[in-house]
Amino acid sequence: MSAQTTYQPKAPETCPRAEERKYLESRHHAWRQQPYVKGHRLLASDVWNYLTGSEGHPVEDAMENWELPREAVDGCLLYCESYAELLASESEEERRR
Repeated sequence: MSAQTTYQPKAPETCPRAEERKYLESRHHAWRQQPYVKGHRLLASDVWNYLTGSEGHPVEDAMENWELPREAVDGCLLYCESYAELLASESEEERRR
């Protein structure tokens, strides 16, 4: 049985922007700007919250639950780290609605 990996932030230079967005796509939405995971109805922040929330699930759980490659999970995490202000404003907007 292999050890499960908990989320560890990566230095931005280890994940170039093009690679970060490889598994992410924009979709039309009235106010939301953050991307979705390609081929899924899953926001980047959903992956972030799953891994960094109060229960802090292992990366492997996210990969298995959503059938994502490690690079897709890493892309979601890096996006969320890079655009924390945007995600906070979207979260606030969602609470108002």
